[in-house]
Amino acid sequence: FRSGWATAEEKHIALVQHPGVKIEPGETFKCMEVVYGVAREGGARNEFLAHVKSRMRRVVRGHDKPYAIFEPFGGMPGGSFDQTEEYLLDNLAKVEAGKDLCDFDLYSVDFWVDYNGDLIQFDPKRYPNGFERIKEGIKRIGAKPGLWIDSSMELWSIGGNPDVISTYTHDSEVKKEKVRTYLCRATEPIKSMYEKAFRYHIRENGVRCLKFDNFWVHCNNPNHGHLPGVYSIEPIVNAQIDFLRAMDDENPDVFLMLYWGHRSPWWLLHADTLFDSGVGIEAAHPSDLPAPYARDSVTQKLDQAQEYAKDIPKLGKDSLGVWLSDWGWNSSIGKERWQEAFVMDICRGSLLAQPWSDTDWLSTPERMQIGEFIALLKARPDCFGNSNSILVNPEEVGPYGYSCTNGERAFLAINNATWEDSKVALALGHEWGLTSGAPWEVYRWYPDPARLDFSGDSKEILLRPFEVVLLEVVPSGAQPSLDKSFDTEVVPSDFAEASRSLDIAVETSEDNDEETQFFRIEGQTPATESGGTLVITVQR
Repeated sequence: FRSGWATAEEKHIALVQHPGVKIEPGETFKCMEVVYGVAREGGARNEFLAHVKSRMRRVVRGHDKPYAIFEPFGGMPGGSFDQTEEYLLDNLAKVEAGKDLCDFDLYSVDFWVDYNGDLIQFDPKRYPNGFERIKEGIKRIGAKPGLWIDSSMELWSIGGNPDVISTYTHDSEVKKEKVRTYLCRATEPIKSMYEKAFRYHIRENGVRCLKFDNFWVHCNNPNHGHLPGVYSIEPIVNAQIDFLRAMDDENPDVFLMLYWGHRSPWWLLHADTLFDSGVGIEAAHPSDLPAPYARDSVTQKLDQAQEYAKDIPKLGKDSLGVWLSDWGWNSSIGKERWQEAFVMDICRGSLLAQPWSDTDWLSTPERMQIGEFIALLKARPDCFGNSNSILVNPEEVGPYGYSCTNGERAFLAINNATWEDSKVALALGHEWGLTSGAPWEVYRWYPDPARLDFSGDSKEILLRPFEVVLLEVVPSGAQPSLDKSFDTEVVPSDFAEASRSLDIAVETSEDNDEETQFFRIEGQTPATESGGTLVITVQR
């Protein structure tokens, strides 16, 4: 249900809706659609996913293909959300300089709207030339423009326009208790203003990607044409559906992305992707398990969210991509280990490659690397679009990952999310979606590209703690997906020297300053033949 509740208790299922519509004698009311399904025991989820996927806008409109979407948000020096024309032109120049190394289909623009305007005009102070120069820059990189907008929160929309005060979700004459103010999308004039404005952007500005954030579905304003409280949900949801249909009607090629507040998989009938997994995280939130780098913990949390949201077709589940920002908004992670995160992200099944830029837009070798990842995704959508989880659940400790396969070849993304060395046996058969019994060759795309030479019949790879690997499995004699030279590397049967834990003593200071705490750590590093990495983590 997009605006109702489906609850199950033992063998009883209850479907509840609250349309809040008054029906006069002799009138009828058309309720929301209810879908019943029957499947073999244990197969209900797969049947449901197949049904929803067959009706998804992304499938119906032919959008079930790879998209490379560049997101400049997070790269502006100083950490301000309020992007400027100056910043975006500088960012576009950097993307253009690396165009030969990596191409993008869409370039998104955020926080552009004039707070006092009508959703058509850009903020005149931050964008003195409106959208024109930015559109020119986007055209030079060979991409189409995209726009982000808040769906309901007046602060990030047009709350400064006095015409929309009457659409607040609370009575403007009554003192408001909550900090944030929201717009009721079922009420005029805001309902028509959104449709008129974004039809304009699609038609006149050539916008081909729209991102709708923070959809609020509760309204208690007694002056609106719907009942308050729970009875307001369905009218607001229906208004949003009508809005999305209008965007599709204006141009079916527009890629529609839904962020916070759009939780039901049924939204995918009207948009291409949704993000909200129900876990309450973005692409900067670490998991509960400690890791040597913050990025590793974030990557695992995103994979946990992917597992949690397994009632959403993977083609429609947006993870928010990989954030490279050094802002506090991104947990100050920066670009560390972005490659490992990108490997896992392109293998989750969404067919999306989405870097969110750092200030410098990576280095030249890094641009080349991300270009190769995108090229692989676009070369094999038949593989990357068919992703299945392998090994352990990402909620557990140990190696986990994805097998993306068309049956004849596969890409394997494996994350050794543990402090232990791991030997991972590659199950190159039906278990991981490949034709059983065929002779296979294995190429490693990341890290350190190589053709892997396994001794004996078994195929095991060795992974150090938190190592991430991207492999391509092809029939013996077949070539990997991109034209690239690979040296052959013999895979050892065991680690030359095992990773180990150290006993250490930790003392904390008795400093009176509650905001400052010092740790003194003492321990003895063992002798080693080849050197290594010492990692000390503090979990509080």
